[in-house]
Amino acid sequence: MSQFQIGVLISFGTTFAILSCLAYQYPYFPVDQRISLWMQAFEGHLFPMMHFVSFISSRLPATIIVVSVAIWLGRSGRRIKAILTSSVTAISSLAIVPAIKSLVDRPRPTPDLVQVMTLSQGESFPSGHATFAVVFYGFLFYLLPSLTSNRTAVKTLRILLATLIGLTTASRIYLGAHWFSDVIGGLVLGGLVLLGSIIIYCHYRPRFLRREGNAGTSGSRNHKE
Repeated sequence: MSQFQIGVLISFGTTFAILSCLAYQYPYFPVDQRISLWMQAFEGHLFPMMHFVSFISSRLPATIIVVSVAIWLGRSGRRIKAILTSSVTAISSLAIVPAIKSLVDRPRPTPDLVQVMTLSQGESFPSGHATFAVVFYGFLFYLLPSLTSNRTAVKTLRILLATLIGLTTASRIYLGAHWFSDVIGGLVLGGLVLLGSIIIYCHYRPRFLRREGNAGTSGSRNHKE
């Protein structure tokens, strides 16, 4: 692990710790409400798109998408990518985020403060949708050059993934499900998990490949990792 990577991890971790402490003390910040009301001033025109983007990152659709991508990666000979993509997404969404939400215990936006357009349960900080988007879409963004040699496809898909991350995080504020600071917390936590996942992937990939090569018969497997 390089000094730069260590520095980024520390920066992300420190930023998230500060945000968590502030979110524990304050149910929302003045800037949170102002940003929510500003975004919701565009009501009607953006609702269908925001609702759809938010929906596909909710638990059931997201699970189907992640499992489908993992199966495709596994069947195409990219088992390490499949395992790491599915495991880090599951751990962050089903363990890390719920644990932090429970500790911070920040309430969600209420109708007396902003327009609540979607029914959301549980605590507000950090945004699980934002964390999921950064971890899952972000890891696919990183892996794309190793999945296809078509540069046009890589650029197009990366634009799509980056757009999904941006729209997913914006949709949570627009729909009144989260505050701006909740979304920032989710982005920072997702970035922390994503960077850690990339470091693990880069560090351990050669070992896994050698182990797979020794376990299989010569020529029986086509390693695409």
